[in-house]
Formats: sequence, structure tokens, C-alpha cells
Amino acid sequence: MPPWGFEKFVKDWIDKAESYRDMGDLRQVFDKFISLYVAYNAIYAEVQRMMLEDGKIKEKHCGDKMAAVYHISKYLGYNELADEFRKHNNELDEIKSIIRSHDFILHSRGADRLDLRKKDEALLKEIESEQSESFSEAVLLAIYLTRCNLFHGAKAYVDDQERVLLPMSTMLRTVIDLALPKLHRETA
Repeated sequence: MPPWGFEKFVKDWIDKAESYRDMGDLRQVFDKFISLYVAYNAIYAEVQRMMLEDGKIKEKHCGDKMAAVYHISKYLGYNELADEFRKHNNELDEIKSIIRSHDFILHSRGADRLDLRKKDEALLKEIESEQSESFSEAVLLAIYLTRCNLFHGAKAYVDDQERVLLPMSTMLRTVIDLALPKLHRETA
């Protein structure tokens, strides 16, 4: 069972995210994504804790990235998650365009810029995959890498960031809206 106050914590961050309505205001675009990510972080951490407790994963396979990408997608079901993500064609097209154009490099660890582009191109192939597991995990990895770039990378606070953060926020909200009710049902 999630810790006392878990759902209120998550819902408060979702409400905070929804309070940012001016998507032409870069500060609000950043704040919306960050607020949604805080809610998502709590959800995937709880999912990982539950899967570990239930023996569905081993401790050596735990960690932030594992929880944010692989454990949550397995928990929600690859097909269901893929179906929900695919309802957002415009946002998916924008994410693919961003990666394809190399306007933004999502991967931030590697030997050089060319190596990072190759990693992004591999991610793009997975996002374009018809296979639900590869596709779902790739979208979640894109979200995770966007968060890593914001917190650890050298991404500038410039208007172009809207192009990345707006579709990522939609995908983030999609996974939250799928995960929170399932967690509620399974832990009530």
C-alpha cells in the first residue's frame, strides 16, 4: 500500500501543473512539465516499490531510469500504454520531428555530439516501431531524457524549449492518467 498521503501528494502536483494554462509563457511551460514530472516520479517510484515487494523485479534491477521507463510500462501493460500514447498523433509527430531534425539532442551522455545523435536516431526508430513494448518504452525514455536534460543538462531557458516540453507534457499526463487509477484500484 502506498504511503499515507501518496494520492493527495500526486493529485496536488497534477493540480499545480493544470494551473499553468498560458502555454505561450515559457515559465509556465517549464513549470507544467516539472510539476507533472514530480507527480510521475512519485507514481513510478511506488510502482517499483510494489513490484519489488511482490517479487516481480529484483533489487539489482531497480533505479530511477528503470522505474521511469521499464517498470511502469510493464505495470501498465505495453499495449494499453501504446494505445493511449498513439491517441496523441500530433504530439508524437512533433517528438519525432524534434529528434529527426537534431534540433534538440535528448541523450546527454556520450563521447561526442555525433554519438549522441546516433543514440537519438535509435530512439526515433523505437518511437516509430509498431511493436507496443518498444514504442511505449521509447516514449517513456524520451520523457525521462527530457527531464534529465532539464535537471542535469545544459539546456537553455529559451522559447524553443516549448517545442519539446509541450508534447512531452501531453505524453507525461497520458501515462499519469493511466497509472494513477490503476494504483488506486490495486491499493485501495
